[in-house]
Amino acid sequence: METIITLTTDYGTKDYFVGAIKGKIISYIRDCQIIDISHCIDYFNISQAGYVINAAYKNFSKGTIHLIGVDAEISENSKPLAMCFDGHYFIAADNGILSFLTTEREPDQVVYIDFEMGTPAMDVFIGSAVKIAQGIPLSELGTHADAIVGVSELQAVVSKDQGSIRGNIIYEDHFGNAVSNITKSLFEAVKGERNFVIKVKNRPIKRINKYFSDFKITDSASLKSREGELLAIFNELGYLQLSLYRANPLTTGSPKILLGLEYRDTITVEFED
Repeated sequence: METIITLTTDYGTKDYFVGAIKGKIISYIRDCQIIDISHCIDYFNISQAGYVINAAYKNFSKGTIHLIGVDAEISENSKPLAMCFDGHYFIAADNGILSFLTTEREPDQVVYIDFEMGTPAMDVFIGSAVKIAQGIPLSELGTHADAIVGVSELQAVVSKDQGSIRGNIIYEDHFGNAVSNITKSLFEAVKGERNFVIKVKNRPIKRINKYFSDFKITDSASLKSREGELLAIFNELGYLQLSLYRANPLTTGSPKILLGLEYRDTITVEFED
């Protein structure tokens, strides 16, 4: 059976790094298909990497091996991990990236990969991928890991009185959509039957679109007239995101341009009793 390996890195495409990684993989695993998920993760941005790999991995067949080279320097404080989760294998540094996968479900198995100090991280990752492809169990790659590093900004915070949810922007996609860490399941659990207002940079939003063009259309307010309008919507992964309707971020703008909205900025949902 052909081995499938995916690559997610912050290496970009200008240099030789990605090509060299693929060459090493193929030299060890001839019958192998290598898929690029992204090499444009912002430098050392583990939240962005975690969001992207969580979004992408489900589209691959079980048994796929995912290598994540973002903030990947390995040391005694950031050991290399191999994790089996949902029938997939993930290899990354223990820096919080893999915690994006395990917020609602425990991994099947996680091990600290044995390595020699000074060995390049991707060499350790590739060597582990080769062993997994050969059918070697994770338990033979290293020692059992009881827990992995989490990311504090991963979880949105509900106020003690259940009156609000405070989240943060964790990702901006190609279309300029600003994705928060507030999930639909959390929003619905706290909201109940109450009304709400989303506040971001002093801009209130009082409804969440079911789909992007979910606007009330009248003779005086066509969809065309709505272009560039700020809206909130739950994306296909169930995260609350802010968007400008049919806006090109290179011309008409994006939430980042319109509101000055940046990575880690706060977004608050307030509920009205």
